[in-house]
Parts: sequence; C-alpha cells; structure tokens
Amino acid sequence: MGDAALLLVGTRTSIQRAGRGRGIEPFWLTDGVARPADTVVPLTNPSFVVVNQRRDRVYCAHGDGSTVSSLAIDAATGAMQVTGEQPCGGTNPVHLEISPDERTLYVANHGVGSVGVVRLGETGAVAELIQTVVLTGTPGPDATNQPSSRPHGVLVTRSGNALLIADKGTDRLECFRLRQDGTLEDAPAGVSVLPPGSGPRHIVEHPVLPVVYSVDEMACTVTAHAFDLEAGVLEAFDAVSTVAPETSGRVVAAEIALDPTGRHLYASTRGSDTVVHIEVDPGTGGLGAADWTDTRGVCPRHFLAAFDRDELYVANEYSHTIEAFQIDDAGRLSHRTRLAEVGSPTCLVLL
Repeated sequence: MGDAALLLVGTRTSIQRAGRGRGIEPFWLTDGVARPADTVVPLTNPSFVVVNQRRDRVYCAHGDGSTVSSLAIDAATGAMQVTGEQPCGGTNPVHLEISPDERTLYVANHGVGSVGVVRLGETGAVAELIQTVVLTGTPGPDATNQPSSRPHGVLVTRSGNALLIADKGTDRLECFRLRQDGTLEDAPAGVSVLPPGSGPRHIVEHPVLPVVYSVDEMACTVTAHAFDLEAGVLEAFDAVSTVAPETSGRVVAAEIALDPTGRHLYASTRGSDTVVHIEVDPGTGGLGAADWTDTRGVCPRHFLAAFDRDELYVANEYSHTIEAFQIDDAGRLSHRTRLAEVGSPTCLVLL
C-alpha cells in the first residue's frame, strides 16, 4: 500500500439534512494513512459519487435536488473541475451507474419513482437527459417510506445489456433490457417480488454464477435472487439478516459489496452500526454463516470495499468519521484505524 491513492468523499451539505460537509472532499491515502488534499469542490449535496474506468471523470448525484454533475479530475494532483450539470429526470437522485461504454449515466431518482438516462458527451461530460422511465407497481405496506415507487439502486449487469433496479417503494427488483443507444426498453424483462416491507436498496451481481443480491433497507436482509436474462428469470431464493440476533431498536440496512471471488458478501446497517460479513456458497450462490463488526461510528450509510488492498472503509454519516478495517483471509473484518474526520460523509470512491 505504499503508492498514494486518492480517496473521494461525497457529503451532505444542506441545512435540511443537517449537513456538515463541504462538497466532494479528497484525501491522499498512503501507507494506510489519510491526509486531506487541498482540492475540495464545493458542490451542494454530492451525496453519491462514481468514477469512470480511466479514473479521469467523476459524476455526482445532488441529493434532494434534481440534477447530476460531471467533473474532470487529475488523479496525480487531485485537482477537479466541474464540466457539466444536467437534469436527472426526477428529484432526490440517490444512486448512479455508468454504462460499460461510458456513453450513458443511469440515475435512481428516489423522490419521484423514476430512473433517468443521461447521455455523456465525447469528453465525458453530462450532455443531455435522453430518457425518463417512470416505475410502476403496488406500494409496500409502509405508508411513510413506501408511498409509491422509490428506486434507490441501479446496476448494469456484467453482460452489459441490461439494467437492474432496486425499488424500495414497491419491494421489487426489476430488470430492463438496454437498447444500443443506452435507453431502457419499455417493459421489464424480469421482476423479483420481495416480502412486503423489505425495501430493496442496492444490488450486486455474482462474478460467475447467475445470481444477484439485494440489500433490503427496511427488512434488514440480504436476499439472493436467481437471475437469467434470456429466460426472463429474476426470483428470490435465499435471505439472511444483516443484524445480529440480539439486536434491538430501529435498524435500517444501507450498503452491499461482494468480493471478486464471489465467496464473501458485506452489508452495513444503520442503528446497529455494524457491517455483516456473509459467506457465500461457491456452487449455488446461497447465503451462509454470518459475523458482525462494529463500525466504530454512527450511521454507516456507505462503505468502500478495497479488496485489492484487503481493506474496507466505512463512512459513518452521523459521527462524521471514516474508519478503516482489515479484511483477513477468511473475509472477516478487524478495525485498523480512524482514517479521517469528515462532515456528513455519504459515499467513498478510491482512485
């Protein structure tokens, strides 16, 4: 870990969210120690951030707003410059996904139940909203959190020709085929219906097996779904709790990650303030034994699993801290150090 890497931290900045962040805040990460870079970009609520494959373009969703922005970044210096801002086709954009050809940005609009499709220009800047897909379905039983469709996660499948959507409001995962121009087909090719009140939030896909996993915010579960695009199959077949049996009080799950071998899955839960490690069956993709680690903070809204470094970094939103954990050979976590103190961290990206 001797080489310096740039850690970008998305934050909440608005008074309405009691935000203490300053925008996108970068840190140099060297030998396991983080130091601030003097290149903060003062944006409003850049609450979710992604980078392209070349690591020279950054995209952020402006939480509680109605736009997304693009930035050019120099990974050697940390310097960032805004290159564009476009409507996202809804309100409160919460999650982003870049298409494999880097011509399209997909946006989960949690506020109005839509997915926006934004064309990226030749320079990588956001160029134009080309499609808004309004999701339908019967709302879940929680009138407060599920009044209608509430998409919270989008994921391009590893085949590159479909988009998975986690709809927290209707307790469904939906799969849409993608046209050549990056837009979604008119109707989903597959739908997985979860138990009422599950609230699926984010999705990961197994690297080899025909299985995808959702972290379910309201039920605090990780659910395994059989997935076959050609056959139109998307169906839940296993689930494990993200919280330990003795947990009490209000808890809501947040983030999910799967290691490159497909054998170790991780999910965070706010309230219990833990990350669960779940063993995955290498033959079936089913979910096995689980163990839990305290995040050493409050409200682990997001985490970054840096598997090439054998580390996992947790953004504790309400305690304004980023904690580093070591991943051992068995996939278990152990706390290593507090990396940084950052106001209202909500997303982590490593360049």
